[in-house]
Amino acid sequence: FGTDLVTAAYAREIANDEIAHVKALRAVITSVSASLVIAQPAIDISATPFTAAARAAGLVSGSDVFNPYASVDNFLLAAFLFEDVGVTAYKGASPLITNKTYLEAAAGILASEAYHAGTIRTELYRRGLTARAAANRISNARDTLDGSTDIDQGITAGSSAILSPTDGSGNANLVPADGNAIA
Repeated sequence: FGTDLVTAAYAREIANDEIAHVKALRAVITSVSASLVIAQPAIDISATPFTAAARAAGLVSGSDVFNPYASVDNFLLAAFLFEDVGVTAYKGASPLITNKTYLEAAAGILASEAYHAGTIRTELYRRGLTARAAANRISNARDTLDGSTDIDQGITAGSSAILSPTDGSGNANLVPADGNAIA
């Protein structure tokens, strides 16, 4: 993170929260049935999963690789991919959770993920037009997966008469929400 101590501090907190989420979820699963607990999978979060998303968003092309650790902007864009998806996954799963204990735990994790996502969106917005435009392109690429609606929203909304939201201009959009401000 070089001299960006604020983003480094955010990254440490978010990492610790994610570790705590895994521990909490494993405890809940174990309480249901220890046989449901699986070993930690080997997950490669280097370039591979991010490159496909970055290519779909037009951030890299051809045989180029998107490295989430190459810069602070790349790290934040990768975190943007993860955290927004985490928020929508927990919200989408909420109607399926009938046990109140599990629902409360999931709601608490959803709240944490929403704070993470808002922080990452804020940092990307703060970093300027280039970072905003990249985040908006990721959002537009994700939005192609949910049909004809524009459910996935970038980090800017609205525009001036000259610039469009896809180029990173416009007002901050820290909460991707509907007209009732519901995510």
